Amino acid sequence: MGKLFSNYAMFPDETEQLNFVSNIPCAFLPSASGACQLVTCDADTLKKFMGKLAQEHPGATHAAVSLMHYVQADLSLHDSSAHIKGKLNEFILEQIGSVEFNPDTLYKTIVEECRTRSKYTGTISSFDDLIQKKSITRSQVEGWLDLVRTRQALPEWSTISQQLSVGAIELANLTREWQRYRAVALDPGNEAINVLRDKIRSELEKRAGGAHTLDQLVDEIYLEVKDLARANISPFSNARLKIMILYEVFTHETTGEVQTIDPQPSEAQS
Repeated sequence: MGKLFSNYAMFPDETEQLNFVSNIPCAFLPSASGACQLVTCDADTLKKFMGKLAQEHPGATHAAVSLMHYVQADLSLHDSSAHIKGKLNEFILEQIGSVEFNPDTLYKTIVEECRTRSKYTGTISSFDDLIQKKSITRSQVEGWLDLVRTRQALPEWSTISQQLSVGAIELANLTREWQRYRAVALDPGNEAINVLRDKIRSELEKRAGGAHTLDQLVDEIYLEVKDLARANISPFSNARLKIMILYEVFTHETTGEVQTIDPQPSEAQS
């Protein structure tokens, strides 16, 4: 709760309400779905709560604490992932209508992005920073909906990775970055990433109709875009940039002939 209150301490003018969300009932509040003000608990409990909160935030007042709510979500305690996928299905149906999509893929994308943002430990110096670094934005949700609308089908990572001639450690790094980047690629509001994606697509256009192996294509484009990537990706890593290139190879439609990927490298000439 102290960490939640710190958001109010930093941005009081931007705070309308503070919600602590859990699917576990709160021991000192009525057991019911929906938001319940913490100040509605009994006087002794509230006094203890205020005392502990004051240890972390000496300036905490009763008026400020009245903004804090405990929200008991209706997610199942025993199989929350299945329940969330059901909620996703309902949301997609409301927003788009009846379409075919893979709820597992969308679920993993959203969960991975939430985990990444919840683990951010960098400096938050403005409300815009808080939104950018720690929040799921409307533009991201629209990006996820666009993914469902277009039903853009990526090959399984196992299919892509089989075409790469890399060692075990590099493959492990690429696999992790592939899982992370799916969420990033679905955020149309990330301007820094968009600039780099445009450059990668431009390089793909130049090679449309070629007969590169996947390794050759990635290596060539990597050399062309690495300086721009260092200026736009933080933190930068070779694996992350290569995954960005691979993602565009398998999702971007060039204006010329479709890029041909040889499943096996050409034999070296003597």
